[in-house]
Amino acid sequence: MEQQHALDDAASSSSIFVDEWSQLYGGKTPNGKPVPFSKYIASIHSYSRVSDKTFWTEYLKDISPCLLSSHDSPIHRGNLHSTSIQLDYMRNITKFCAAHDITIAIFFKSLWAALLQRLTNLTDIPFGYLVSTQSAPGVEATGSTGFYLNMLIQRLNIDKSTKMTRVLDIIQEDYGQTLTHQFQALEALNASIPSRVFGTLVNHRRNAIDTKETRPLRFEPVEWSDEMDFDIVFEVDESEDNLQATLTYWDDRVEEEMASKASKMFT
Repeated sequence: MEQQHALDDAASSSSIFVDEWSQLYGGKTPNGKPVPFSKYIASIHSYSRVSDKTFWTEYLKDISPCLLSSHDSPIHRGNLHSTSIQLDYMRNITKFCAAHDITIAIFFKSLWAALLQRLTNLTDIPFGYLVSTQSAPGVEATGSTGFYLNMLIQRLNIDKSTKMTRVLDIIQEDYGQTLTHQFQALEALNASIPSRVFGTLVNHRRNAIDTKETRPLRFEPVEWSDEMDFDIVFEVDESEDNLQATLTYWDDRVEEEMASKASKMFT
């Protein structure tokens, strides 16, 4: 089976495949009533666009580009490379997140922010990250599959002396605010090519398919790929008992030495 992001995202479709198709295959009727995609669109349009744009305009005011290269042309990107990072300390990471009352996604966004500061030596650090719009307050999207992804922008002012606990607090606080204003971020940025303002993207993916669980019908993820316009994308894939990270970058925009240095900081 092949899926296309233009039609749906992996998270929402996985729940349909794993839960509902498996129940039907086993002769059971799925629980719950699906919400039509039209209700999701209606709930988005019910948001206050003025309030959202006001929030993001202020949040992104006087933002400075945070790029890993001086090339500003989206055409000259070179070749695409991908480096896998095995994260062997899942239990310790999970304990740390529980102790600080944060999610794994917040943890890795905080590490990425600190890494960007070290690599660029800048104090104004913005980067993009993906969220599921199904979790937005007031959105109706239960039991349906579709394109429920949105890109938000994390921005923080830090330097080498900023403690990691402070970085965690900033990103945690900002995340709570941005979730209630998540439909006007790129419009408020007012940039034709967002990747020329923030050159990196963070994406945390939770694998909803448990290959160890016994079901009448089982799906196994084979591979996935995302077209990327950013200089470098840091992706974390979380399953029940494993964490795997991937750095994907264009070699004309990110030097191999810099990518290698970034990888080593996570191991």
